[in-house]
Amino acid sequence: MRAIYITFALIFLSISQGLYAQKDMASRQRAFQSEVINYLHSEGYTAEIATEENVIIFLSERVTYAIHVNYADPFLIFLQRENVELDGVDQTTALDSINTINKNHKSARFILVETSAACIVQQYAYTVEEFTAVLPNLIQVLDIEHDKLAKMFGK
Repeated sequence: MRAIYITFALIFLSISQGLYAQKDMASRQRAFQSEVINYLHSEGYTAEIATEENVIIFLSERVTYAIHVNYADPFLIFLQRENVELDGVDQTTALDSINTINKNHKSARFILVETSAACIVQQYAYTVEEFTAVLPNLIQVLDIEHDKLAKMFGK
């Protein structure tokens, strides 16, 4: 019987520590997002958090980008450019084209989302400075890969 009480106590302790760690990570994520938004504003971008998705949205030269900050240590950050619309393209052709680009270009990934393709790059970072130091390069990679796919489909 004593072993059961000890087991329950250990389970309770591990759950409570896990919940504390989740709260701490959520606060670290919000702080990271706030610092990224401050950086984007200082660079002249229009930026805000889309609260439903908990994603930073910003505009650069009339193009919309999204920054997803995931819970991790270091943070795993996904930068996404607005999608390439693939209306009128059958799914097999779209998937074949996306797979070809994904095989040949390791810096960015395309994902088929219904009738469009999302272009995404990822970055691990411990600090906002690590992320913002490469952000202009990540945007450039996204733009190049987006344009390649758009050109393939005459968009």
